[in-house]
Amino acid sequence: MGSLKLVDITFHANTEYPDTEALIKAQQSSLNYVPVIKDKLQIEVIKHLDNPQTLLKEQTGFRFFHAKNYFFYIPFQTLRYLKNRQPDIVLVQGLQFPFQILVMKWFLIKKTKIIVKHHADHPPKWPKKIFQKIADRYTDTYLFTSLGNAKEWVDTGSISNFEKVYELPATYTSFSKLDKAAAQQKLGMHAGLHYLWVGRLDANKDPMTVLSAFEKFTGDHPGTSLHFIYQSAECLPQMNQWIAAHPFLADFIFLHGYIPYAELPIWYSAADFYISASHREAGSAGLLEAMSCGCIPIVSSIPPSLKVISDGKFGLYFEPGNAVELAGQLTDSVSIPYEQFSKEVRSHFEKEYSLPAITEKLYQLCVALTAV
Repeated sequence: MGSLKLVDITFHANTEYPDTEALIKAQQSSLNYVPVIKDKLQIEVIKHLDNPQTLLKEQTGFRFFHAKNYFFYIPFQTLRYLKNRQPDIVLVQGLQFPFQILVMKWFLIKKTKIIVKHHADHPPKWPKKIFQKIADRYTDTYLFTSLGNAKEWVDTGSISNFEKVYELPATYTSFSKLDKAAAQQKLGMHAGLHYLWVGRLDANKDPMTVLSAFEKFTGDHPGTSLHFIYQSAECLPQMNQWIAAHPFLADFIFLHGYIPYAELPIWYSAADFYISASHREAGSAGLLEAMSCGCIPIVSSIPPSLKVISDGKFGLYFEPGNAVELAGQLTDSVSIPYEQFSKEVRSHFEKEYSLPAITEKLYQLCVALTAV
């Protein structure tokens, strides 16, 4: 373990968990990097909860505090704790806490560096924007999945310049590829190509574009199937209505619903292609999970997805909302030399987006910042 001290802090106060064990379990995918990086530096994670009835069970490497979710709330107990810890780096999760960052700066020693990580945040509007512009003066680095995601923040003056932006995925995965034949047998998948969707069924994720494209595609490729795994189902009634109006697709489209997180590697390993039609993302966990299992991506051409697939070198892409273009990419996917391309996708993931790779990049960033 190195001498650098890193504190990962989330100012957002969770309300839905009965105790801290449930919180950590629910957020495990975003914390996968912690046991990896702790071999390189000292790390502690701070979480907040907005329910005084929540049991704050202490866990090694974690610290929990009660707090409130409103813009000008000051978590004094947390900040006093930070002051005593004297970390070298504070990693703030989310860009929606400029006021807390300003107050936190007063509690930190001068040499402490502040990194702020983008999630699904939008640039604030007036008057909150003025606090973000001031907080930017004290923020050393921002983590974005891609420079394209940071553009609106720089264009609005919420972030002073692109030089402060460092590209690092918003999420992580520890998934790895399983035997494809065994996975398909376990899931009862028939012969033919299988396309997989994993995510919420909402307007931003745009499952209707995928259905429309699949209708155009599968007429010439009847051996294919489309599988939906989803955690929320805002568009499900609309999808069911659409499928009912296209009964010939009933044998090719499968709505599986919720699948436990631990079982997802089986699905990614069994499927041939992963589809994401999002109009906006900070970074897709599903995309990285799919690539870790050798599932070839077909994604909408939004900045974070294009960044991960290297502008098409390790996947196919289409214009968001364009079902015709997606249908064309589905058609092209049939002729891809699958085994070789799948290996290249996995190799790219391991080199750039695996937990060891991302952790090393974050560690090197911390070293560089504290050397200044």
